[in-house]
Amino acid sequence: YKYLDYSHLTPVLIEAIKEQQILIDDLKKENNTIKSQNSVLLKNDETLKAEIEEIKAMLNQQTKK
Repeated sequence: YKYLDYSHLTPVLIEAIKEQQILIDDLKKENNTIKSQNSVLLKNDETLKAEIEEIKAMLNQQTKK
């Protein structure tokens, strides 16, 4: 019979889990950064839309004169 002593795998598995956790933490940070950037872009988009509407209204007033 053959057998595998799993106790020798424990350190390897622990290191693999540590590496995965580092990757997960890095991805969480990146995700938060992207969410923050997206929020800023959405606010800028809303501001630009409002400015465009103001310009359209001004142009409509000028063309009615």
